[in-house]
Amino acid sequence: MSKKKTATPRVFLSQRFFENSLLAFATTIALSVVFINFTTFLDKQKVLGISAEAKEMVFSPSLEDERMFWANLIENHPSFRDGYLELADIEMKRGNELQVTNLINQAKKFDPNSSEIKTFEEKLLK
Repeated sequence: MSKKKTATPRVFLSQRFFENSLLAFATTIALSVVFINFTTFLDKQKVLGISAEAKEMVFSPSLEDERMFWANLIENHPSFRDGYLELADIEMKRGNELQVTNLINQAKKFDPNSSEIKTFEEKLLK
């Protein structure tokens, strides 16, 4: 007795393919909705009673903190040209023009042909 193999009807295979495709699509949509809701939820979270946006405003470093950071950095790494430019930018915001000139001259000692230094100087002239 030989067992006769039954052929799977094409209609059944195409229906199964359609159902699997529909399931994959629905799963993708559901995961997208969950992800969007989760990120929205996290954005609105409060940290110690302060919203994330307010936290950034409250805990952003002051100009003096930034000045101290860059001053310490160039003290420890005196050949770091960009440190002088960052510190000069801060001093410019503070209105200390003499210090800005000194810092730019220091940066020029390490890279006299720098286009960044020239751009910075042009920004000062405006």
